[in-house]
Amino acid sequence: MKYNDLLSDCNHIECPIIHNQVRHVFHPYVIRTKNRDFVQNKLKEKGVSTGIHYPTPLPFLKAYEYLRHQTSDFPISYNYSKKILSLPIYPEMSDESINYVVDIIKSCEFS
Repeated sequence: MKYNDLLSDCNHIECPIIHNQVRHVFHPYVIRTKNRDFVQNKLKEKGVSTGIHYPTPLPFLKAYEYLRHQTSDFPISYNYSKKILSLPIYPEMSDESINYVVDIIKSCEFS
């Protein structure tokens, strides 16, 4: 997957894991970064649309309120919900477009 290849050296981004013997069909392509809002705003400034799919972990949706879950019950899900960012991806997306998105993300590198 081109995004994974190009973002592999980007320290502030965690890409989806793709196992060697698997061909993934991404919908959506979701990265994680502790600087999500900053990265999302930089992409938006450059005309790149992103999304935050599933911003609320399932156990915390209104339908499950009666279970009275605490964030400590699902710490990984809760933590990830603050870091996830869906990048543009579609079958006809050109390498040039992917490179453009990656260049913007890499410009957000933090020391």
